[in-house]
Amino acid sequence: VMDNSSATSGPGVGNPTVPACPGCVIKYSFLGYTDAGGFSSIPKSIPVTDGPVNTCNTGSTITIDGTNNYLWVPITGPDGNILAEINAQGQNLGVVTSSFYKNSGAIRVNGGVHYLDRNIKITPTVTTFAIPVKIRLYISKAEYTALAADPLSGISSITQLKVLKNSDPCGSTMTTPTTLLTPTNTLLADLQQGANAYVLQVSVPGFSSFYFGANNSTLPLELLSFTGSLQNNFTTLLNWKTINEVKTSRFIIERSIDAQNFNQIGIVAASVNSSSEISYAFQDADVTNQQSLNVFYRLKLIDIDGSYKYSNIVRIALPGTKGIITLSPNPAIDNIRATIISSGECNADWQVIDISGRVLLQNSAPLKKGNNELNINLNKLASGTYYLKIKGTCIDLNTRFQRS
Repeated sequence: VMDNSSATSGPGVGNPTVPACPGCVIKYSFLGYTDAGGFSSIPKSIPVTDGPVNTCNTGSTITIDGTNNYLWVPITGPDGNILAEINAQGQNLGVVTSSFYKNSGAIRVNGGVHYLDRNIKITPTVTTFAIPVKIRLYISKAEYTALAADPLSGISSITQLKVLKNSDPCGSTMTTPTTLLTPTNTLLADLQQGANAYVLQVSVPGFSSFYFGANNSTLPLELLSFTGSLQNNFTTLLNWKTINEVKTSRFIIERSIDAQNFNQIGIVAASVNSSSEISYAFQDADVTNQQSLNVFYRLKLIDIDGSYKYSNIVRIALPGTKGIITLSPNPAIDNIRATIISSGECNADWQVIDISGRVLLQNSAPLKKGNNELNINLNKLASGTYYLKIKGTCIDLNTRFQRS
């Protein structure tokens, strides 16, 4: 009851607001918080919401419309403490429901990604936004500490924690690929919500489920094996097997000579999505041109939405590569010239071999240290792909050429 007295609670004439209805009962509706210079206005003393473990807990239902779509509107848990905040950036989201799951036990793992014991689900009525919506997600310090204590989490500082967004319902495990979101409040002071909690702010194009970890979740695809072997000293045969190919797009084959810098050498399309085991193969016929003792391969497994992960790395040892060789012209017609840089002086045997491993031409040649030239007549060879192998105490090379 507003008593219209300047000496009491007012507002009254002397306050100086003039009430529209003196003596009436007035209802106040909480709309939200203003932003405190990039910080949350929620008092630091307010704890993060808690609830029963290993179950989905229902959060508060809020409405974001023209009255509060420019404010930070809080979402609370069943105990009335903070779960999240939404700033709709002037957009109406309608009725917004929420829930959260608290895991108890070992840190959860999905495809090698170790993630926090809390995940949050937010569902608005309006799902399409003209501009991204800002949200703040709250976690407890105990949950962060448990994740950071896991040596495989990739987390050593709260500033390394990311938000992982996907389309999961509220549940105990991560089941679909995630999109990685980096918080914008990356200073420690920004992240702290009192002594026992943290808050992570991100912008999102839509709402769904939110997890917390250092890296993106991998695809549902399981890579059962990825192996390789050198065939006839000239070609690498790569084999891999998969299971549970859900929305898998393709496999990119990458090669490296130092196991650090990889380049794409081929693409294999994924088979029809299936939960059954599927086998794949790829041949690298250019491996002997790498002039290295070792060649490394990996697969880039790509989902239809662009998400990806890498396989293990396969090492192929090449047979005693020494020296450098350049062939010209390549493709050749009647003759081919091999320019050879030898590490020393020796007699070397050379062979021209077809792709089935048959020796079609062979001879020997003396090599001096440094530059040498070897001319080979190709008139007896049919058009096709061949390998030139040169071996001696000062050299050991394999390379490929084409005869037109």
